[in-house]
Amino acid sequence: KTSVCSLAWLAMAPSPLFRLFVAVSGLAPCWGQALDRTEGEQPRVGAVEVGSDDLLFAQLRELAAARNDTAWAKGEARDAPPLAELNAMAAWGPKKVATARLREKFRLREAQVRVCEWLSRHQFRHLHLRESLMERAVEKLGLFHNKWQWAEAYHEDLGAHGLPFVPREVVAHRWPELAAAISELEAQLIPVLAEEHGKAVRQSPSLVKEHSEGLHVAGLWTVLKVFEASRGKSRCNDTLFPGSCKALRAFDEALRRADRGLITEGRFATLHPGAKVITHTASTNQRLKVHCGISNPDHVELRIANLSLIWKRGECMLIDDSFEHEIESSANQRVRTILEIKVEHPDLRATGYRIDEDGGRKIRMRKLVHEL
Repeated sequence: KTSVCSLAWLAMAPSPLFRLFVAVSGLAPCWGQALDRTEGEQPRVGAVEVGSDDLLFAQLRELAAARNDTAWAKGEARDAPPLAELNAMAAWGPKKVATARLREKFRLREAQVRVCEWLSRHQFRHLHLRESLMERAVEKLGLFHNKWQWAEAYHEDLGAHGLPFVPREVVAHRWPELAAAISELEAQLIPVLAEEHGKAVRQSPSLVKEHSEGLHVAGLWTVLKVFEASRGKSRCNDTLFPGSCKALRAFDEALRRADRGLITEGRFATLHPGAKVITHTASTNQRLKVHCGISNPDHVELRIANLSLIWKRGECMLIDDSFEHEIESSANQRVRTILEIKVEHPDLRATGYRIDEDGGRKIRMRKLVHEL
């Protein structure tokens, strides 16, 4: 799965170990060109050919005008067809995007994500159009670096080196402080955090809430919050989770001391049998998620980009959820529970700025050591 584009990007990758992982995985983000092929096949150039924009948008408009959206039993059962967004996207070409202001790019990415979400939720028999739309956004417009990654508040400097899943060896090489913090957390995961979660569910079931973002269209997906941070202040439920809060605060402080980010939220997430979480992305690539397995006896999978990952009890993994991902549990698969920690991207502070998630402005950032 290596192209000339991939080889060129590999030469600029930050380390030999990182280059090795990218070469093996085929996930080089050089304008998102992942060649989907099996042994002996000719490389696939992409779903969008030069000059085919009119055809692509004609198909999308026809689909939107048909108003044949799939109506799910749960979640946002019906959305208005994104005709305005389609018209806005069709009006932008490579030259216009190249001279666009940050706010204009932000609005264009918003429209792109809106259409991708609509296709994912309601037109899952036409997902080839979503792929074509993303290949256009990557290869023609340069809005993203990878066709699997669509987020409104897109930080281009971080996107250039983004990976959907960061292997443990790569984490240790790029962010050793984060790797050490994850190892410390894993040591507490089953004897402390899993035990406290089970006790809290039994004693305070009213604190368990159904996931509120409308992303699961079938079954049940619940969350139990433990740790939250806002405007420089954090709070944790020490009453129910004394050991968990101690472990999460130690994790947060380790990242802050190294100027490698901070925790924005920590919670337990439980996927029940028969649940379906549709393809979606985070609204920004300026954060990562640490997923730690509490219970997954029947190996429920996470599909992220072109990878399938399985949560393992007592182990944590690092993912970038600005890459498209989805989960589906069959009626025969037992409950899957994880600890999910949202962390500021470890490289964000080094760029000196973040992208505002409301309007797309560049906002200067200072080092965390100044805030301790």
